[in-house]
Amino acid sequence: AIGAFVREFGVAVTAFSVRRAAFYVSSRNMRLLTHNMLQCPRSQTFPLKLIPTELETIESEYNREFIVHMLPRLDWAVLRDTAAELELGQLPENPPHDSPENDAVFQLLHAILMDTHVKEGKMISQDGSEYPIKNSIPNMLVSNSPAPAASSAPTNDSAAPTPMES
Repeated sequence: AIGAFVREFGVAVTAFSVRRAAFYVSSRNMRLLTHNMLQCPRSQTFPLKLIPTELETIESEYNREFIVHMLPRLDWAVLRDTAAELELGQLPENPPHDSPENDAVFQLLHAILMDTHVKEGKMISQDGSEYPIKNSIPNMLVSNSPAPAASSAPTNDSAAPTPMES
């Protein structure tokens, strides 16, 4: 992957550029951390239902401080439900506190958020808009997302008015 980066961008390889290249290559994958923060650009609804057809686990260096820092920014219920649906592990009912006895939970969180990558699949918003994920890149452009089908059910606005009593 580093070689592809160097060929693509013609960068001289140094220890610093190798670290930057590794970050660039790994940041091109859609992690579950990304999913937890996306909303539908068409309807502004959250969360998006994740339907992966291909998941990949890419191990990364455990960084407890990063997970602790990100914890308040996560929608815990969405993360917990997504992890359960994808059978990635059972998270506790509430977010863990930063204490040594919760280290196993923080390691599991790191594995779920940082090491689980969605290679292929789609996300569906609450209004039915679909956003494909191809080669680990979610396509969130509204113009590429099919608009949800309009409901054919009659609304109250089309009902005949009721006669007023005198």
